[in-house]
Amino acid sequence: PVNWKRSAKIMAMSTIGSAAVMNDSIVLIFSGVVVDLCVRHKVANSLPYLLSLATTANIGSALTMTGNPQNILIVSLAYDDISWTEFASNMVLPVLAATFVNSSLMFIYYASELFPGSTGFMQNLGIMFAGNRTPDMLAQEHAYYARQAAAKEGMVEEAAT
Repeated sequence: PVNWKRSAKIMAMSTIGSAAVMNDSIVLIFSGVVVDLCVRHKVANSLPYLLSLATTANIGSALTMTGNPQNILIVSLAYDDISWTEFASNMVLPVLAATFVNSSLMFIYYASELFPGSTGFMQNLGIMFAGNRTPDMLAQEHAYYARQAAAKEGMVEEAAT
């Protein structure tokens, strides 16, 4: 239930998914999943997660010829003899660079939502790379696990009757 990990998973999922199929379909399919995820985890602001989905889907779609219609048009008009793997190999570095810049900007701009209780950029890095937690993050995790335990108890009581 850690917010920044949830956002990073959404980013990875949409980047890889939109490289495999068109980015529009990934955004249409997974936007409902992201909203449902935010509702289940009682996230107050779902905007960082939806923006993560939309921006990384666009970035990931640049990786392959089939990722977006513009790539299909470019390949069909300009490079009739380019293979799928050759196109992807030429686009790996720009996609990786754009993914890094996008992730950095998302984590900086939405730091208050993704790193609750954090006091600044250095603490955010400690949270991501050293596994540190803030009191607000611990409270969110305890509330999440308490809800899960209560739901499990309710299921056990129903099964017993």
